[in-house]
Amino acid sequence: MKRTNLILAFGMALIIVGMMNCQQKAKGPAELSQADSTAVNQILDSMINDFKNGNADLASSYMTENAVNMEYDKIYRGVEEIRSDHFKKESELISFTIYNVDSRVIRGRNGIAYTHERNIIEYKDKAGKTFFADSCWVSSVLEKQVEGTWKIVQHHFSGPHNWIEK
Repeated sequence: MKRTNLILAFGMALIIVGMMNCQQKAKGPAELSQADSTAVNQILDSMINDFKNGNADLASSYMTENAVNMEYDKIYRGVEEIRSDHFKKESELISFTIYNVDSRVIRGRNGIAYTHERNIIEYKDKAGKTFFADSCWVSSVLEKQVEGTWKIVQHHFSGPHNWIEK
């Protein structure tokens, strides 16, 4: 009887220890720090401002060499194609104003950040006349580089507003 009670007590102790271990949270990767979130915001804001100011070279400098930029009907692959066929071409033809509808959300961990926001974009010709406006979701994936800076790996506009003739 003593032996049976001892075995039962030992078995119960194992079950209790096992249950306690299951309840402990596994430690996951670190969330983005406030400094990283600030840096991601600065990169995205700088890219947009440089593009709006017609500086395709500087706007594309925030992207990795193999970045992908997805538009309504075209996918631009690599920073050189993004610079020459998208940023440069559009900045030579138009200007635009962005109205933020839904604040930028930043999530991430382990050197990868994902952002999304909703905007209304008003397109103007070089004379300043509005010829098109539409809303869109904008999302980006950024990666922290070895030297500590952030770069855009993937950028996406969801709105059906690709008006440039091909």
